[in-house]
Amino acid sequence: MGLLGRLRGHGGEKGEPSGAQLLSPVSGPLVSLSQVDDPVFSTGAMGEGFAVRPEDEVVLSPVSGTVSVAGAPNFHAVDITGDGGVEVLVHVGVDTVEMGGRGFEVLVRPGQRVKAGQALLTFSRDLIAWAGFDDVVIVSVPNSADLGGVHMLLDGHVDAGTPVARVGA
Repeated sequence: MGLLGRLRGHGGEKGEPSGAQLLSPVSGPLVSLSQVDDPVFSTGAMGEGFAVRPEDEVVLSPVSGTVSVAGAPNFHAVDITGDGGVEVLVHVGVDTVEMGGRGFEVLVRPGQRVKAGQALLTFSRDLIAWAGFDDVVIVSVPNSADLGGVHMLLDGHVDAGTPVARVGA
């Protein structure tokens, strides 16, 4: 099967994204992306996904894969190309780009292989609140339409590292 077929979730080859699970990056209550106060995410412009109101300050990787983008200049987001081609953006906060990286520490680098549940970054909830921003942690899948969507497995409160959604059929 070709790359396009794997990206769309057809076939049964090892590493294909169909049915890939997304773990919660933090503990807290799940929030629908439509409820996130950022139109880039709430309108689905960055794909389907979910958000979590964090109770802690360490963000875990929702998938195993390779870090595409992490760190400078603002340190509040990490992009991962998951095994089988699922693209995952983990984004801390709404408008936190305005903080210029203050209160964030990225623990991974581009090109680095990460495992699902591995720490990606830390952040200060207090500094985000002091700056007047929302600290919601967003997980979006920009290529979700090509992969059959993101399907929630849980609702309510979740623990960090718990499977909460599935990508594909």
